[in-house]
Amino acid sequence: DVVKVDQKDFFTKVIEPRNFQILLYGQEVGRDPDRYSNWYSTEKDPPGLNLSGFSQVRADRALEEGRKELNNDKRIIHYNELQKSVMDNVPVIFLYHPFSNYYVSKYIKGIGEKYTFTYSDRFLDFYNWESIQTN
Repeated sequence: DVVKVDQKDFFTKVIEPRNFQILLYGQEVGRDPDRYSNWYSTEKDPPGLNLSGFSQVRADRALEEGRKELNNDKRIIHYNELQKSVMDNVPVIFLYHPFSNYYVSKYIKGIGEKYTFTYSDRFLDFYNWESIQTN
C-alpha cells in the first residue's frame, strides 16, 4: 500500500526507524559533490541519512578521498568514482536532478569560469565584472 505521511511525522515515523520499503522524497543537496551523509556506510543507521542502507567499500573510499582533496579538478575524479559505484549497485533510482545554465550578456566581462556549489556562488567574483560600452 502507498501511504502518504504528514510532514510533521515524516522524520520520527518513517526516516528515523527506517519504516519503509520504498521511499519517494525530494531533497535539496546543493551543488557540492560531497554526499558523505547520503552514501557513506556508517551513515546507514539512525541518525544518519544513508536511507538506502548502501554500503560499498569502493564508494566509501571515493567519499573519503574526495573530502581530503582540495583541488576541485581532482575532487571530481573521486566523486565520479562514487557515481560509478552507485550506478553499478543501484541502491536508489534518481527521478530528477535540476541543471542550471547561466547566460551572460556579451557586454559583461570579468566573469570567471569556476565551480559553483551553491546558486549564490556565481556572484563570488562580482567585483571583477565590468560593463563594456557599445555605440
